[in-house]
Amino acid sequence: MALIYVCWLDFSDSLEEEAILPTMAESSLLLAGSDEDPMQVMQRQIAKLSRHVLRLEEENAARSQRELIMYSIMATYVVFQMAKWFLSSK
Repeated sequence: MALIYVCWLDFSDSLEEEAILPTMAESSLLLAGSDEDPMQVMQRQIAKLSRHVLRLEEENAARSQRELIMYSIMATYVVFQMAKWFLSSK
């Protein structure tokens, strides 16, 4: 049972910081006032943040489903163990 528990807690799909932080080129564009519109730079950053939030929401939904399955299995196990204990005591 412990092996299954460890497998469910393996969240190797960690978040990438590159999706949040602006690159050096984008930061310098905002400071240097180059040809690119700051609005376009901000839109690109917002798009990156939106993808990041979407990924977090997907991970949360997957985690909720795993927890639901795990809790169902654990509740079934406990009910069977209690039934076995009650039946063996008679």
